[in-house]
Amino acid sequence: MRALQDLPELAAWAQTQRDHYWSQLLLLIEENLDVLCHSSDAEALLTELQRLVAMEPHEEALHRLVMLTLAGMGNRERALEHFGRLERQAVDGPGQLLVRTRDEILVPTPKAPATVSPTATPETASLRAERRRVTVVACLVQADSDLDVELQHERMQHTLEQLDLVLLNHRGHVVRAPGCGLLAYFGYPAGREQATVDAVHAAWQVLQTAPSDCQLRISVDTDLIVTGVDPDTPDPAGQLSQRAQALARSTDTGTLVVSPSVHQRVSGYFLFSPHAGTGAPEGSQRVTGDPGPLDRVDAQHARGGLTPLAGRTEELERLHQIWRQTLKHHKPHFVLIQGEAGLGKSRLARHLDERIRGQARSRFLLKCREDRSRHLLAPVRQAFATWLGLGSMNASRQRRLARVLGTARSLDADIADALAHWLTHPDSNGLEALAAQGLDRDHIIDVLVELARRRARRGPLLLICDDLHWMDSGTAEFLRRLYQRLHDRPLLTLLTARMSFRSNWRDVPLEHLRLHALPDQAAHELIERCDTRHRLTKHLRAQLIERGEGVPLFLEELTRYTLEAARTGTLPDTLPPGLANLLVARLEQTGTARDLAHAAAVIGRDFDTRILSHLLEQPADTIRRQLSRLTGRGFVEPVGVLDGVRYRFRHALFQQAAYESMLVAERTRLHGRLADLLRDDQGTSNIDWGQVASHLYHAGRVDEAVPAWLEAGEAAFARGMLLEASHYFEDALSCLDRELGDREPSEERDAQTQRALGGLGASNLALLGYGSRTVHAIFERTLGITAPQRDAVQYFRVLWGLWHGAGSWHGFDEAHRLANDMEQVAEQSNDRLLRIAAHYVQGNTHFWSGQLPLALEHQTQALALYREDDHPHLVARHTENPAISSRGFMAWTLLFFGNHARAWEEMDAACAEAAALEHRPTEAFVYAFRAALGFFADDPDEALTSARRALAIAEDYDYPLWRASGLALQHWALARQGDTSAVAPLREQADALRHIMDGVSTIFQLFLLDALHATGAKPSERLQIATATLTNCLKRGDHGFEPAIRRLRAHALLEHSDGTDNEGWQELERARRLAHDHGNPNIERLTLLDYARFARDDVWRQWSERELLRINHCIIPRRHPSEQALQQNPRLA
Repeated sequence: MRALQDLPELAAWAQTQRDHYWSQLLLLIEENLDVLCHSSDAEALLTELQRLVAMEPHEEALHRLVMLTLAGMGNRERALEHFGRLERQAVDGPGQLLVRTRDEILVPTPKAPATVSPTATPETASLRAERRRVTVVACLVQADSDLDVELQHERMQHTLEQLDLVLLNHRGHVVRAPGCGLLAYFGYPAGREQATVDAVHAAWQVLQTAPSDCQLRISVDTDLIVTGVDPDTPDPAGQLSQRAQALARSTDTGTLVVSPSVHQRVSGYFLFSPHAGTGAPEGSQRVTGDPGPLDRVDAQHARGGLTPLAGRTEELERLHQIWRQTLKHHKPHFVLIQGEAGLGKSRLARHLDERIRGQARSRFLLKCREDRSRHLLAPVRQAFATWLGLGSMNASRQRRLARVLGTARSLDADIADALAHWLTHPDSNGLEALAAQGLDRDHIIDVLVELARRRARRGPLLLICDDLHWMDSGTAEFLRRLYQRLHDRPLLTLLTARMSFRSNWRDVPLEHLRLHALPDQAAHELIERCDTRHRLTKHLRAQLIERGEGVPLFLEELTRYTLEAARTGTLPDTLPPGLANLLVARLEQTGTARDLAHAAAVIGRDFDTRILSHLLEQPADTIRRQLSRLTGRGFVEPVGVLDGVRYRFRHALFQQAAYESMLVAERTRLHGRLADLLRDDQGTSNIDWGQVASHLYHAGRVDEAVPAWLEAGEAAFARGMLLEASHYFEDALSCLDRELGDREPSEERDAQTQRALGGLGASNLALLGYGSRTVHAIFERTLGITAPQRDAVQYFRVLWGLWHGAGSWHGFDEAHRLANDMEQVAEQSNDRLLRIAAHYVQGNTHFWSGQLPLALEHQTQALALYREDDHPHLVARHTENPAISSRGFMAWTLLFFGNHARAWEEMDAACAEAAALEHRPTEAFVYAFRAALGFFADDPDEALTSARRALAIAEDYDYPLWRASGLALQHWALARQGDTSAVAPLREQADALRHIMDGVSTIFQLFLLDALHATGAKPSERLQIATATLTNCLKRGDHGFEPAIRRLRAHALLEHSDGTDNEGWQELERARRLAHDHGNPNIERLTLLDYARFARDDVWRQWSERELLRINHCIIPRRHPSEQALQQNPRLA
């Protein structure tokens, strides 16, 4: 080959080809310069141009491109400074090409508009004011004061130019600071995932490379700011910039200081010592060392070790099994671990490393980086640099490496030294010199593979290569040759990559391991390990799990951020700064599509192209093109078709990051426009008032938001979505009390407050239970601003709510008073639906208080007024159907009267009606009432079947009262069937109801008493419970159950005294007379049986037998067995 290169013809041909490709490269860059300058690749282009300038420093065309690029990025001053530097360096001055370029920059010539295809929409990107986290490096420079003024100026300019170049190479946006200094902004104009880390790296590099004859003070600070539209003023408010400069002035010359907020974000990436300069904020740190490029996992190691792995036991065990196979068969295995960012790919690999640390003879870690993806063997060179270190042993290590390299491929000592230096200094440029000495790309890779092969002779190897999606071609070839040439060596190579990575290796078999989001249990475990002191409540942890959506990185960041605010007891609404920086940086990579992402974030996590097109006033084709960019970047994904193509942010935090990066004014504008679009949308038949209200509120149009929230609450209430309805009414009430509370009172506002309170009370009545203190307080407040003449339906709703809690808070005398008021309101309104509800209330109240004839009369009237199509209207007003509820109470009343046959017929009819209506709360009600009917009829089999049906519905749809009823009756039935273990859970339910809804606790205590009686509990225990239950019954006034309670109390007294206790006999007689007065032959019959059992006098026994014959004629038994009467519902099977 060298002989051929000596041929003049070949050399001339090679030079011609080089010149051709060089000119084509410059032409290609210039043709695309305008687009590149306004894209996220602008900084990368500038870095590449500077590298080319270093290769060809006298190429004017290259310097022209550098100047145009700087100007295109908005840095006109720096472009002119570059020209001035060339002017000072060149003997004859810059050529005409550069002079014209300078003039173009000074007086920009407007370009003729390009001809655009009718179907194409050019995308332009411009700087705009945005909320984002920006990190500032402040460099304050001071020349030697002993020098001549002119010499000071020259040295100052030279130093600033050198510092400018270093900061620029680290992706900083540099502007001149007032006085003698520079300000470099990281995360502006384009965001980066590691902007703060990049800033400290850049600052450290500036400190290390600064001229020795200049005094330099450097600081780094970060904050959330509103960025500027002028590239010369990235921080218009100036507070962050001023703070950074003040911090720099507080330090000594030749030092680098970071603020507490920066230290919090980069601890683990650098070495620090405390800084206590005058005027420096408490917690500031001095940077004392830079161990080199690290990733998040490395930094966490440095901060104190990895968080224990959660939810990856199966994956870790699989990797361990592959390692064992590698050791057993002495064969290489390449495992590709793939998953989206933040799922723990690198962490999983490091945990395997820790587990097998004593088994692997050699372990190597390669880390691919986005900014080094075009640098030959960048991760390999960085690994060598890390091994070399910064201590006193680095020189001897480099010499040892040179000897090993020379031995591996029989290299000359000079070549081996040069290669060792190139490998251990990733920022050095010595590749061309190595190629000139015969070490081209292939030779270098061969040397490295031979090095690994010799290492493998000593024992098993573990190689971890992170982030293959940023891998350069040299590293890819190195890994491929490793597999080919170490085919008989125990080598396990763990490769991690995002889902976008596709392997180009045809002859390297990969074992794939894909990571998915953590399940809730594993997410809970991860939070538990972060929150070792249990400072977070269960509610906060549940919120974190919901927001994190199984992504370990997000979960950890959110948990740590929340722990800082744990004292407040609330989850912070904003994203953690580090996580926000990462997500906004990813959004920046979408280019001009970020505007669309902002608008989509205002809509919500789910959005469709039709609404998005109207919101942005852009054609659907343009929207789809930009969405394809967001989809390609993994920000959104299509989820189906509904009124156009529907999309979804892949993670809720992606949406939040896009939303928070907008200015408040722009958010407000979009919210308002979106609310108008949704409210006036002709493409939908039903308006989503909840969304409309939310957008109106965020648009600052509170007056319009309140009625929209009321509409949303009433619509949700009518559909049985009680929890959602409660939230909507709370939102409306919050606006009325807080946002509009300082305005003059008005009838409209009073009416809105009344609607909000009434809806909130009615919703919570079903959610929290009849005796809830919260519900009762809501209705009492509502009563104070409600009048029957203003709105009879609304006033009735308030009385309805107060009546439901009356049994718990005031007793049944108050319940009767409210029932009478409700009947009066209903009759005066002449509203048939209100009359149905009023008769139900009267029937219910009379039943509980033991007035069975009046109860049956009102129940009958309620059913007579009912029509089949009344159900949705009744539910919309009361969350239940009072007519079907009346039928359920009628079944109880009829059974209390002794008409078992008619009672079961009415209950069967109620079940059939509920099944036909497909209204879950009504179905839960009727089956709970059917189970209670089984209790009253002393039929545990029937009660158990119906209780389980009620319980299944209540648990599926979260109905607390019917769940408690189902559990209590299920345990009662099991106890009556002989299961004594059912008594304890029944007791728990009865005690719980006594504290929550005291007004309905009597019947639950009755369940418990009967179960204790049936299972042979001690008479003393039964007596204690019966006495307490009777006391509560007499206090509340629910006399309907008094006979049954007195009978069980008498039974306990007589059993305890072997039939001799006079109080027991008196109590038994009271129970019999009360049952007779109520018209309840069932309890009267049971008391007569007790007379026959405990009486020792034959006269009393004969009397009780005669009375039993009489009473049996008053009871009409059930006609059909329960199996035939139950109507099966296939949906609940």
